Amino acid sequence: MQLELPLFGYETRPDVRDFLRAGGDGERQVRRRQALGVYPVLRGGICRFADTIDAGAPLAAAIARVHGTRPATVRALRRSDLARAQARWGLRLPKLLEFIDATPPNWLPRDFDGWTAFLEVQTVVHRLGNEFGLSRTDLLKGFRGRWQDQCDAADGLASEVEDFVNELYCDVVGPEIFRVLRRHGVVLPKDQIGDRLTPSDAVRRMLGRLLFAGKGLRAVAETVWSRSKYTDNPLAHPKAQSRDLDGLLRRLPRWKPLSGGVEAPNGLCIVPLAGAQALAEESRAMEHCIIRFAVRLGYRAMHAVSVRAPAGFPLVTAMLVPDDDGALTLCECRGAGNITPDPRARRALSWYIAGVNDGRIAADVAGVEADRRARARLVGEEDAATDEVGYNFHDADAREWVFQAYYAPFLPAPAADSDRAEWLRRTGLADLARDIAGRIVAARPTAA
Repeated sequence: MQLELPLFGYETRPDVRDFLRAGGDGERQVRRRQALGVYPVLRGGICRFADTIDAGAPLAAAIARVHGTRPATVRALRRSDLARAQARWGLRLPKLLEFIDATPPNWLPRDFDGWTAFLEVQTVVHRLGNEFGLSRTDLLKGFRGRWQDQCDAADGLASEVEDFVNELYCDVVGPEIFRVLRRHGVVLPKDQIGDRLTPSDAVRRMLGRLLFAGKGLRAVAETVWSRSKYTDNPLAHPKAQSRDLDGLLRRLPRWKPLSGGVEAPNGLCIVPLAGAQALAEESRAMEHCIIRFAVRLGYRAMHAVSVRAPAGFPLVTAMLVPDDDGALTLCECRGAGNITPDPRARRALSWYIAGVNDGRIAADVAGVEADRRARARLVGEEDAATDEVGYNFHDADAREWVFQAYYAPFLPAPAADSDRAEWLRRTGLADLARDIAGRIVAARPTAA
């Protein structure tokens, strides 16, 4: 009599169908169907064990030998809920065995939801270990036996960590590389800048361990989520005042206002924002990210204005940039908390832009641009590298602001109490930057 076992639809696969057909109608057919029913997670991989199955030899030991693992690990595959979870994730068998082998038996799930959560968490843990050098033991410390409880921490975590590592390298280490190159008179072609601002695999693992070594999965998640929360407006961070971000802002460039404040026909006022402190006040009042442009506005051909009610209450913040002919155009326009801008403010803004462009509103566009160029020359002209980073990193105060506002609060202690140069020196990143720059200099073609 043929033994009927659930095959999860795998018998429709051509390789599995041929495997079952080759077993005939007798005992070999029963054994083959039984093996596939016991180990549905193997799918088509069951075919390579046909001789073992037909001979009635221990299948778990054969699978373990082929995949270089323990029979006890293989026996954990004898669960239909695991097969369903694996099919849902599309995880290959060697990786699944690796995950199970690295997990204490009493931690293994007992149902479909548990296995689904197990695979999600283990996939994230594996990526964090492989790409960022983090220890599986550290990431899973404090685990209490319910994989579902770890899922909220694991969700999207690897991508968040990748963003943190890449941005730290670009904004903090990258400028050091280009400053060294500048001292040697080396200017990289624009198409090579992006590669130099992307960490190598070895550097990613170095930075990953530097940022998160010893932390559990939830602690890593809390770090990157906290950073995401305050990236747009670091002044909202509870420790902003203790780190004296306002003091840093006062050291950043102040620029000429585009024009004086003017009143639009509908009664609203347009007030150009001149200087980082003005941006900080606007950012706090509007609860949005205009403060992120505190350095960029000092060195780029762009302008910020605030559209306000007659009593001075801000309604909209806008960014204006000149086109190829020098005429101002609207780049961004945001209401409080980045909501849709007030239509009245949009109309006032359109009136202002048109008035500046046709000369009805007195605006010193040329003077503002000349002032900006002089400021850039004073600290070091903009080049392809500074353009790629998004701010003029030749300005020491600008570099310190970027570090203290966007990175220091989320780095392991005592980074929050260090200045940028000290932190780079203590972590070895300053030496890394010099080494990378030195290799670029050494690789330059020499004159014949």
